[in-house]
Amino acid sequence: MSALQRYLHRVAVYSLRNLRNSLRTKRKSLRESTDPFNISEERFIDIFRLPKVICRSVYAEICPYMRQNASRGLSGMLRFLVALRFFAQGSYQRSVGQEFLLNVSQSSVNRCIREIASIMDRHLLTQYIKFPSTIEEKQLLKKNFMKNSDSQEY
Repeated sequence: MSALQRYLHRVAVYSLRNLRNSLRTKRKSLRESTDPFNISEERFIDIFRLPKVICRSVYAEICPYMRQNASRGLSGMLRFLVALRFFAQGSYQRSVGQEFLLNVSQSSVNRCIREIASIMDRHLLTQYIKFPSTIEEKQLLKKNFMKNSDSQEY
């Protein structure tokens, strides 16, 4: 590699670093200037699929299990909302992070989803999701389902 190529390579690497740092700074300032709880209740439900009060309640339940010093300085609530948005949308991580309310990188979205899903799996699912464990419970559920359904052909 010639001296000119090495120089151009260093300039390109330096430019990319500056661009990445600039984007990080812009995302942070956008995050700090927007509060998802300041939007209307209807819009909040449209984005996160939960009313604000339930969102805050679920967050209060998982908060004790969250890491206190998260990377990139994302607050616990923001990490929760990022994961909640991904669960509600069921789409790509990059599109979740690029929304005006959240403004986080795809890698941060990934970390948020991993952390929140793990906490929900360990601490909330057994509390809120119950499967029938006995034959009698299964039969009762089946009977109620058949009674409430329009068709008896199941």
